[in-house]
Amino acid sequence: MRSALFLFLTTIFFHTAAFAQTADSSWCRANVAPRINVVPTTETVRYDFAQSKKQLDTFKIDTENPYGSNVITDVGGLMKGGIETKQNASYGIISNPNTDQTCMWISEISVGIKISPLIYIASEYPRGTCEHKAIMEHENKHVEVDRQLVNAYAQLMGQEYFRLLQQKPLYGPFPTAQKDAYAQHINTESVNIFNALVQRMEAERKLRQQQVDNINEYESVQAKCPNGRFAH
Repeated sequence: MRSALFLFLTTIFFHTAAFAQTADSSWCRANVAPRINVVPTTETVRYDFAQSKKQLDTFKIDTENPYGSNVITDVGGLMKGGIETKQNASYGIISNPNTDQTCMWISEISVGIKISPLIYIASEYPRGTCEHKAIMEHENKHVEVDRQLVNAYAQLMGQEYFRLLQQKPLYGPFPTAQKDAYAQHINTESVNIFNALVQRMEAERKLRQQQVDNINEYESVQAKCPNGRFAH
């Protein structure tokens, strides 16, 4: 009854936008307010009750057996899915041909964090049985952990990007010849925030999912069906 979860980190890229040029002293400024969109999403939980315990035993599981590696357990159920993350960012750019200088700024950052849970319950425990219900309650705890993480880290990402935009609302003016280097620098700053929080989320997820799969929880699940067919 352990969880099988995977993290997928999607490609991050920037879109560029060119704006009109001006030669007055106030030309180096953003002409739009930056936007931050961080959207957490939980897809509808899917279910698969057709796999046997033997088949579920072959699944890769990312939590450890609370009984120890020397104890063989049959997997009665598991939650498989993942936390899928993606980031898109765009920046504005304006150049002054009279001074051969350019200014840039982040105009928008969009982040999506999505979970797509799939709960498996072994076919030996059909719907309507005590075991099926007990396993379902346990696997839903794994789903809830992911849901809480997605919401919490969506908020953290929003806060970190807001801080970045407050500290660095504008880059420049700098020589136009350095435009590509500055674009890479802006990209790196945004990506570093994203990657650091994704890695932190992954580490916390592993810890919290393991906390769900503790001996007391396993024994509690089995105690709900004292005359059932659980075995470990």
